[in-house]
Amino acid sequence: MIIKRVEHITINVSDIERSTKFFRDVLGFAYIETVADGPKDLVYFDIDGSARLELFDFHGKAVKSAPVQGGCDPLGYVHAAFMVDSVDEWVARFRENDVTISFGPCDLPHLGMRVCLFLDPDGNTLEICEPLKQAG
Repeated sequence: MIIKRVEHITINVSDIERSTKFFRDVLGFAYIETVADGPKDLVYFDIDGSARLELFDFHGKAVKSAPVQGGCDPLGYVHAAFMVDSVDEWVARFRENDVTISFGPCDLPHLGMRVCLFLDPDGNTLEICEPLKQAG
């Protein structure tokens, strides 16, 4: 018995239109549908045919937890990471779209990756990464 893959990632958002535009237009995720589900609406995106992103809209009632003393994030969601062909090309796109970059871009040789962490419109951390090219 094994876990095969990530099926979906869910993020609570404060402004569904702003977040939909960000994930569709900036990150290029394919919009699937919007579903009304009682006290919330769900917006679904396809992530390269391998997983889905779900945005939950509690009609402006969701609030972001404050960092705990010492600067660490609260327990729970830290970030979602997406493999890309070129971190630097994505960073250029982020800069064109005024996306906040919170770390990088930089090489992490001990992990064999080039990475960049950035924020969605609600300040949730996301990451893009690419394998470092082998020398030689």
